[in-house]
Amino acid sequence: MNWTGEIAIKSTAVLFLALLASLPLRRAPAAARHFVWASALAALLVLPLASVWTPRFVQVPIPSPSAPVFGTPVSAASQDGGAPARPRLPWEVFVWAAGAIALSLRATASLARVWKVSRDSAEVPRPGHWDAIAADLSRTIGLRRQVALRVTRAEIMPMTWGAISPEIVLPASAASWPEVRLRVVLLHELIHVKRGDFLTQWLARLACACYWFHPLAWFAARQLHLERERACDDGVLRYGEEGPGYAQLLVDLAKSMRPPAEPAAVAMAQISNLEDRVMNILNKQANRRGLSRRAAGMAGVAAIAFVLVLAGVHAGAQSATAGIVGVVRDESGGAVPKAAVTVRSGAGKEMAWTNDAGEFLFPNLPEGSYTLTVAKPGFALYEGKPVGIHANAVERADVTLSLGRVSEMLEVVGKAPARVSVAPAGPPKRIRVGGDVQATRLIERTNPVYPEKAQREGAQGTVLIDAVILVDGTLGGVRTANAVVNPDLAAAALDAVKQWRFQPTLLNGVPVEVITTITVNFRLAP
Repeated sequence: MNWTGEIAIKSTAVLFLALLASLPLRRAPAAARHFVWASALAALLVLPLASVWTPRFVQVPIPSPSAPVFGTPVSAASQDGGAPARPRLPWEVFVWAAGAIALSLRATASLARVWKVSRDSAEVPRPGHWDAIAADLSRTIGLRRQVALRVTRAEIMPMTWGAISPEIVLPASAASWPEVRLRVVLLHELIHVKRGDFLTQWLARLACACYWFHPLAWFAARQLHLERERACDDGVLRYGEEGPGYAQLLVDLAKSMRPPAEPAAVAMAQISNLEDRVMNILNKQANRRGLSRRAAGMAGVAAIAFVLVLAGVHAGAQSATAGIVGVVRDESGGAVPKAAVTVRSGAGKEMAWTNDAGEFLFPNLPEGSYTLTVAKPGFALYEGKPVGIHANAVERADVTLSLGRVSEMLEVVGKAPARVSVAPAGPPKRIRVGGDVQATRLIERTNPVYPEKAQREGAQGTVLIDAVILVDGTLGGVRTANAVVNPDLAAAALDAVKQWRFQPTLLNGVPVEVITTITVNFRLAP
């Protein structure tokens, strides 16, 4: 399973757990339910980074239904044996990015419009009557931050906005309000400021932008908004306001005031949730206590621990991602099909076959160091350097095979007709691996003559000769490979071997040069 799939599953687990946690809290204060949903939305934003940086201390095995088998192609290759195509991002990533960018731009534009409304409004002078009321209410609820009061020329719903320098924006008609109504409105907005509702609202908007495809994310944001207003209403009632009068005030404001066009600010009343709020306000059995710092701290620690544990849980389906891949080619650049490729480690070895494009794949390999070997008759045995692999990682190991050496052996016996024995390079492999190779063949041979001087001196031994079979079948670079040998025997062997002719080796129908080793044994008969 890929990383994005894990994040989608983990986000679902977080939101579902928040839903389960909110059910037994139906009789608890609204502030507690608001804290649950705010923590869940914050966890959604933290999960991607935490999943990257948190150690993988839990591995959940998930079988992969589409794990490739040995020898299947892992990427498309060009017909001439070129490199596989580079991996591309799946189309789902572009769709997600388009939605996330669109919602982020919309949120930014709405914030800019709220900022314009604030800038077009007039700040309430200090000191003044409104400022004194706001200061008295701030002391009552324990708010120590300075909050600016502003009045617009339009009849919009009272609202608050701003994280660093919070502001309360009131309509123009607020100047004619009775002091009782003004105190209730200011108390409601100041409670929003103390609770930090502007930040949690933007936390929800950012989470919805990142998880716009997830219906539970939108549900969580809606619940957060509803519980936020309920918690603020509970605060107003907790500080002495009568329920029926406060409910009537919300209804009057919703009827007479234009709600903000953008949800960037925290408005006092909205038609969408007004009925639910009024019923909650008039419910005398409702629990209106606030959330204590101790309870919030303990719940916060539990939420952080849960997110860290969840981030450390990773799917164990490595069959589609962990292993070694590569392409086997010959020296001409052509792909080598049906090659026998082996990887060895301390735990054992695995074998795969290259496909028609020369590609091979070893999936499902545990972490460790592996040595790669490739064999084919007509080619030299390839043995690579150790390759280290890790979980959820694919290491690439491309291989170029060199042509193998050709061996010939002669035995020359003194005082008798030369008897020549040709020893092949070795028994053929059961499988044909590599490219289209037609091995060389000796077609004209001159037997060495045992030198008379060497016979009289009783000299005998083996002469090793290295040479290159050229594309025209002649030998080039002919030289003795062993130094401790009778010079007369070496000269006789060289003179004869230089006259040999071969049918050249063909690689994909083209003659190529190969290295050969010729062994000439000089032996005296009894």
